[in-house]
Order: sequence, then C-alpha cells, then structure tokens
Amino acid sequence: MKNSFLHLIILVSFLSLSFVFAQTQTTQNTETTTQQTEVQQVMPLVNMDTVSQNINTPRNRMALVSIEDDVTLGVDHAPLVLIEFSDVNCPYCGRFHSETLPSLIQQYVDTEKMRFVYRDLVTVGGDYSFYSAYAAECVRDQMETDKEYIDFMIQFYNLRGIKNVAKLKDLSLTTSVDQTILTSCIDQDWFYDEVNEDVNDARRLGFRSTPIFILGYQGADGLVEGFALRGALPYQTFSEQIEIMLAAAQ
Repeated sequence: MKNSFLHLIILVSFLSLSFVFAQTQTTQNTETTTQQTEVQQVMPLVNMDTVSQNINTPRNRMALVSIEDDVTLGVDHAPLVLIEFSDVNCPYCGRFHSETLPSLIQQYVDTEKMRFVYRDLVTVGGDYSFYSAYAAECVRDQMETDKEYIDFMIQFYNLRGIKNVAKLKDLSLTTSVDQTILTSCIDQDWFYDEVNEDVNDARRLGFRSTPIFILGYQGADGLVEGFALRGALPYQTFSEQIEIMLAAAQ
C-alpha cells in the first residue's frame, strides 16, 4: 500500500512538472513571436541586394550607422530612416534646414513613412561648431520633444554669421529653457561625449564634409543600413530616392 501511495505521489509530481514545462514553453514561444513582431514593425522585409541594384549602389558601399540617443523625429515603425550629419556653421546645412527639411518632415515624417535623425559632424566650423553642438544638446535636455528642438535648431541655422555658444544662448532666451541650468550644463561639458561620439562615428565612416545623409532601413540590431546622399540636394532629389526605397520596403 505504501509503495502504491509513493508511486501515486511520483506520478502526480511528474504530471505537474510536465504541465509547468509546457506552460513555460508556451510563454517563451509567445514572447519570441511578440519579439519577432516588434522587430518586423521596425525592420521592413527588404532584400538589400535588390535595393542596391535599384539605386545603382554596390552593397559593400552602403553604410551601417547607429542612432542611439540621437535627435529623432517620427514613429519607430516607419519603413525608412534618414540620418543627417551636420555642422551648424556649414552654409549648405543651413540651406537644407531652411529649404528642404520642413517639407520632408511634412511629407514623410508626419505621415509615418520615414524617421529623421540628426547627428553632429564638425567640418567647417571647428571649435565654434563643436562647442555650439554640445551647448545645443544642453538646450535639448530641457525641451519636451525633439520636434521642439529641431524647430529651435532650424532657427539657429538661419542666424547670420558664425554660430557660437553665445548666439545659441541668446536664441534660447526665446524658449522656456532655464538659463541657470543651461549655463551649468555648458560649463560642465555634460554632453561633450555625446557630440564627440557623433563626430567619431562619422569619421569612422569616412565622412569629411557636410551635410551628408544616410537613407536606409533599421535592422533588428538597431543599426541603419543605407546609402549616402551628399550636399544640400533639392527636395525633389530626396523625394525621388525616398520613393524608391519605400517601394522596395513593400
């Protein structure tokens, strides 16, 4: 009788463990499916070799770019990403920000077809541009949205003459930015490393001029793979390339 009772306990324990294991597997499979769905929402199912043929750019000449902690407009699941590397004292960058970017935002970012990412690359402006860039990050730190920050930067780009920290602080007086906090942020170099990382990433990619753009798709690893567009190109040129890439993502 004792043996039978012992066998019964073992059987019940085995069945319980089997049930727990099955539930665990089901949960893991559900999590995996959810993760795959999230990845697909970010990364369109695109054959990059076909894309490279369509845009006449060899695959090995495409760039892989990270966009961690950078200024970003648009939804995460947008099919395309446009990354700008820019210098606040580059006149061609200023032209892009005043003449082309607002239309790109309206036509593609606001309609959830594309994300726009802003990164710094110091070229023509030297120290003026570098210090302005990290001071601008201090302004961004106090703003509620990156859209508010981009609007601020468009105004900064449109200022005449050399852009520097003093002019940036003057312009920030038109916003709700706390000047005491802003001064502390600038004086203590809170975002020095952030700007330095942008510049180093660009140089590792061989970028030496501004503005330069990467138009591509974000993968599951967070990196954007795409091809370079150089210079203050007209809106029509951007639109044509964007439409080609959007078609490839469908």
